[in-house]
Amino acid sequence: MVKNKSFFNMMRVILNISIIVLAMTVVGAILTALFSEIDNLSRISNVVMSIIGGALILYILISLKSIVKTVEERNPFIASNIKKFKHIAYSIFAIAFLYTIATYPQSNSGIELIATPYGSIKISVFIFIVLGFLALLLAEIFSQAIKIKDENDMTI
Repeated sequence: MVKNKSFFNMMRVILNISIIVLAMTVVGAILTALFSEIDNLSRISNVVMSIIGGALILYILISLKSIVKTVEERNPFIASNIKKFKHIAYSIFAIAFLYTIATYPQSNSGIELIATPYGSIKISVFIFIVLGFLALLLAEIFSQAIKIKDENDMTI
């Protein structure tokens, strides 16, 4: 039924390992926040951003795993995948925002797009923005594919 079974097996393994490692990282950040003495605001914000960013990436990975499962079952063009792609896009945009906040005070670290004496916005934030728009584009493509599929199903 599925031609590239080894591809889907590899995807499942990579996603599962990534989910486990990231879940352990988020739990570690939570434990750090709960049980260690955090004496400065910078350290507190780093821990909070690690927890939020890790949770967002974990959500993205779980959503991708679910989408891969529908592709493997030969039924990817469903409304839930459109919602998942949109949620992935919004999560990526949130990560871009967190990344901008976290790296703003670090000047002279990478290519700077906008720089002030207090910090800079790095050009690498555009990678997140492009990936977010790519996920929104995939959601729109899947939406149009569902419409075409429904029209074809109605045709005799």
